[in-house]
Amino acid sequence: MGVSRRARLIAWCAAAVLLVALVVPYVVPLGSYIPAIEQSAAATLGQPVRVEALRLHLLPRPHVTAYRTSIGQPVSAGIDAIVVTPQLSSLLATAGLVLDIHVVRPWIEQAGLAVLAHAAGAPRKADGSASPEPRVERVRITDAELRLAAGSIANLDATIQFDATRALERVDLAQAGGRLRATLQPAGRDFSLEVIAREWHLPVGRPVKFDRLDARGTVNAHGLALRTIDGRLYDGAVVGNLLLGWKGGWKLDGRFTVTDVAVAPLAVAVAVGGNSSLSGRLRAKPVVSASAPVAGGIADALQLDTDFEIAHGVLKGMDLNAAARSVLGTTDAKSGDTRFDYLTGHFAVDREGFHFSALEIASGLLKATGDVSISRSRELSGDISAEVRGTASLIATPLSISGTVDDPVVRPSKAALAGAAVGTAILPGVGTAIGAKAGVLTKKLFGGSPRKRVDENGAGR
Repeated sequence: MGVSRRARLIAWCAAAVLLVALVVPYVVPLGSYIPAIEQSAAATLGQPVRVEALRLHLLPRPHVTAYRTSIGQPVSAGIDAIVVTPQLSSLLATAGLVLDIHVVRPWIEQAGLAVLAHAAGAPRKADGSASPEPRVERVRITDAELRLAAGSIANLDATIQFDATRALERVDLAQAGGRLRATLQPAGRDFSLEVIAREWHLPVGRPVKFDRLDARGTVNAHGLALRTIDGRLYDGAVVGNLLLGWKGGWKLDGRFTVTDVAVAPLAVAVAVGGNSSLSGRLRAKPVVSASAPVAGGIADALQLDTDFEIAHGVLKGMDLNAAARSVLGTTDAKSGDTRFDYLTGHFAVDREGFHFSALEIASGLLKATGDVSISRSRELSGDISAEVRGTASLIATPLSISGTVDDPVVRPSKAALAGAAVGTAILPGVGTAIGAKAGVLTKKLFGGSPRKRVDENGAGR
């Protein structure tokens, strides 16, 4: 009987403690502290700050939580919850409180990045109190989201560690469930940066997948410098360096070497040939650059230039052999493919689209040269001169490229068709080829490509 009473007493006490713990957040008034918190945060961030609610919780450990914080006017950043937990051992220590801070589901828009820069440069002010100032030992950030013009980077986690002197000791970042990890540590006036990624997709822009990516560099108030980049993707490799500056505007510069990358999956990822219309192994040395007043303009201002070579590939949906044999245009070459030993040329990216120039394709009896452009809407335009050795044709057949990446059209050019028709009437066979050549020469003399004329005058793209 005594044991039963004791058990009931313990149960009632436990229930009372639990009830108090549950009720305290709603009966202990903390709302009066919100204006002072908002004012202090606004002074640090340089933007208006609003905290919707502030509550004290006793379970599982005593902590204070600020709910639904918004920053900016209009709002450009927000935080679902900020949990401030004192270390229990510091509650009775004379050195002052030691705090752990947990920031839950913060988000920031591109326009709000200036808030971070202002906070980083804001001077620290003493509160004038005689009591020791609380010291933050660790800040944890979970499920953060960075909303950029080019897309959102979600699933970001970070742990920021401070030493006993309140100096930054280490920052550990993770994204995509840990597929990408980065570490920042003080190195003089800079921060050293190490990035390790495994089975990771680029979170913004084109969803290029890296099997492995390792990078090392530095970060400071002026920008990011990745001196060493070593990646493995699509059965090939890319190495290089990248500089991103944000002092007085945004500027991007990078140089890379690409070796034996499979073109088909890369083309799908970057949407140049989203239907894997091109395959083979790529070698290139691209140079990338961009300059814009704001971060959102980098993607639109991006420029890329490189010579390239693709070996042992297939150009699907374009049978250049068939088109070259059909001078009078009896086929549009859509039903076949072109297998090649190598494809070389120059590749450039600008605001208009993707441009392939000085192209040269060689495959057995086929040899073709030309220029082709792909617009941002995936429309094709260009001219190719194709020659099949060992046929009755004594010269190359001029072909016109049109249609779209998904539905290309390859036909003899109008000038070639007109010349071929005249040549056929005068002398069938040989006259057809000579007439086609004459038609092309006439076009070059009296109606060449406007884009090429601009480039020849030194005022091209």
